[in-house]
Amino acid sequence: MRFWIPLLVIVVAATWSAIEWIRRPVGRKRVEELLLRLPFIGSVRRALATARVMRALGGMLRAGMPLLPALDAARDAAGDLAIAERLERSRERVVQGAALAGALEREDALSPSALQLVKVGESSGRVADMAWSAGNLAAQEAERGLRTLVTALEPALIVGFGGVVAFTAAALLQAVYSLRPGI
Repeated sequence: MRFWIPLLVIVVAATWSAIEWIRRPVGRKRVEELLLRLPFIGSVRRALATARVMRALGGMLRAGMPLLPALDAARDAAGDLAIAERLERSRERVVQGAALAGALEREDALSPSALQLVKVGESSGRVADMAWSAGNLAAQEAERGLRTLVTALEPALIVGFGGVVAFTAAALLQAVYSLRPGI
């Protein structure tokens, strides 16, 4: 009982430190890399970033922007530092002469379906159209993934809240029965 104030101070300090670490680019990038590795969350995050990147890239290429500046702008549209860093490494590979699809695939920057469409676009000379289509396809994948994630999370939340209610009811019953002597 006498240690609750120092424990509270330690918990508050640890929480504040974690929040400050995540606010920094290095900490945020590490958290985002971790989230990309998680089974369900990672695929949804990758699909969302792929949709943003490929729509931006396709739109800029359709407007006549050269590939390298379009890649720079698409990297900024990613909304995820881990994906943006992978796109930067892919851009460097393209500068060195690698194919766009190969560079993106090697860095594991985007979803596999988007990479397939970029490959088709490179071989047919329609990268802009295929990038736009890849963005639309990735958005549909992300929507399906989010729906699945919410569907799986809903029963877990119901069971969790049921546990909280059961714990509260048990605590109240224990208090009531402790007031009656002789039972």
